[in-house]
Amino acid sequence: NNTNLFSAIIIGDGPALLNYKNIVLKKNLKNKIYFLGEIPYLNMMSYTASCDIGWVLIKNRGISNQFALPNKLFEYTLMGLPVIASSLPNIEPIIKKNNFGICVNEQDINQQLTAINQIIDRYDDYNFISQKTLAAYVWDIQHEIFIRALSNNES
Repeated sequence: NNTNLFSAIIIGDGPALLNYKNIVLKKNLKNKIYFLGEIPYLNMMSYTASCDIGWVLIKNRGISNQFALPNKLFEYTLMGLPVIASSLPNIEPIIKKNNFGICVNEQDINQQLTAINQIIDRYDDYNFISQKTLAAYVWDIQHEIFIRALSNNES
């Protein structure tokens, strides 16, 4: 089982943090999972770049979450990280179309552990950072298309 090679970093704060810390203590994972708390956004990329896998697990509750398309997904891909993400309508097509990682049920820990092992075992098979793919999602390229679309709608 390759999951013993990895540790996790949890950045941020929120109502679930205490629950996560309690789980880590109960499962005796305090040497594998680290809580950094809130950090300035400008420092996030240095942490992201040092990771091996990005996580975009969002609970499928409510319309806002169901149709989420978080910036984290694109930050991870820009850093060349494979992604384990929720199977949500706006996320799954991007992950699958571009081979950015694996989509899982956000409530199924066994599926998530399997995804970690699949990514570790096939790390070089993923297309984490192809320039053609990134061009479809990077603002520097997309803003011209966006401005043209706005201009066409005004006429």
